Amino acid sequence: MNQSCSSVKFIVYIAIVLLPISIINAYNPKSILFELLDVSEDVSVDEKFFDILVEKLDELGIEEDELSDGFEFMGGSRALNSYINKNASRLVILMGGELDIQEEAEKKEEIETDPEKIAEKKQEGFLFEQFESIESDEKPIERSVQSERDIYTVGGYYSLPMILSQTTEFFDRKSASINGFNVVTPFRFNKLGRILEALTKSKTGLLNPRAMFEIRAYYFEKVISDSVKEVFGGSSYFLIGFYDKINLSGRETDFSLLLGKTHFNSLGLVLTNGTQIPINLKNNNLKIYVVSKATLMHKFKDEYTGWLDLGLSLRYDINSSKISEGKGLIKRRQSIID
Repeated sequence: MNQSCSSVKFIVYIAIVLLPISIINAYNPKSILFELLDVSEDVSVDEKFFDILVEKLDELGIEEDELSDGFEFMGGSRALNSYINKNASRLVILMGGELDIQEEAEKKEEIETDPEKIAEKKQEGFLFEQFESIESDEKPIERSVQSERDIYTVGGYYSLPMILSQTTEFFDRKSASINGFNVVTPFRFNKLGRILEALTKSKTGLLNPRAMFEIRAYYFEKVISDSVKEVFGGSSYFLIGFYDKINLSGRETDFSLLLGKTHFNSLGLVLTNGTQIPINLKNNNLKIYVVSKATLMHKFKDEYTGWLDLGLSLRYDINSSKISEGKGLIKRRQSIID
């Protein structure tokens, strides 16, 4: 009996402690906004969140000028966070949500008529701005997308050599071209990510490298005489490795490391860094990157060669779950027809 009474008292105590927290959350405009968008309060306010918000506003026929230029042009994650903080209450009302208007009006009137609270409010606003600035400086890097579990990315690129080694400098720079086609898969190397974080002293959970493969071609030519020319490369070569993407100052930045066979019949390494160009292509899955690639290949014995090239890459994200849903829908329709 005593044990039962103790359990009841404990449950009542927990309820009393948690009830004010739930009430505060219920009256938080940002929490209500996230609930209307059907997303978790812990969701990363990034490009995916931007797409959800824009899609919801479009469904309701609401036009927002600040969002019309797209995620990158409005300033990325930092600007979107600022927009949400300033407009959460207005968006909730526009979407048909309910706020405790009476309580807000009473608090506003109390602050406006009390000189001490006016000064306090100004100081709180100043401290909040300082804290927000410090937080953004301390955490300039965020994962661009938190739930890319089933995304395939296909892409192609074309680039030209910028810096050559002694071997490749022998060839005519104007004749050179480098291009390739690659696929980034959803398969992740979690242990590799933790190792890279330890080596680079990065934040835990920042890196989640995915498996990637690429078909790459490079061609350098040197005309020796009217009938003789020397060629470096000229065929397509298969490479495999890992790829990862982060959000740096509101812009997608990625890198990859690939290994494969070269025309020397030896091992070659390609390290790539890419930065998204903020161009609105009217398709959120289609993106353009500026890419720089460092190529290192073993010739023979202890000799190596390579180059650094710069170019453009066109990427397209494919959601495999949507493809599966589409196939399932086709099958269901076919079964109905049959």
